[in-house]
Amino acid sequence: MIKIHFFAGLKRTFPKAIEWTLNNDNKSIKQLIAELAEKYPDAAEILSRSRAAINEEFVDTETMIKDQMEVFIIPPSSGG
Repeated sequence: MIKIHFFAGLKRTFPKAIEWTLNNDNKSIKQLIAELAEKYPDAAEILSRSRAAINEEFVDTETMIKDQMEVFIIPPSSGG
């Protein structure tokens, strides 16, 4: 099981961190985001443009996730 934290506009769909069970140890960030988008279609568009971090470091979409990790999903933002 992993814990997923959401920020900015994603907080409308995911008001707090959620726990997510991995079906296997070979899931990438890209696969996780696809699963989240399928389960939460209202957030699919913003999820597709979001970045991810593990252990407070940004990672690419091919990074593999393992049990007990904390994943942070950060949508694009703008501002000054």
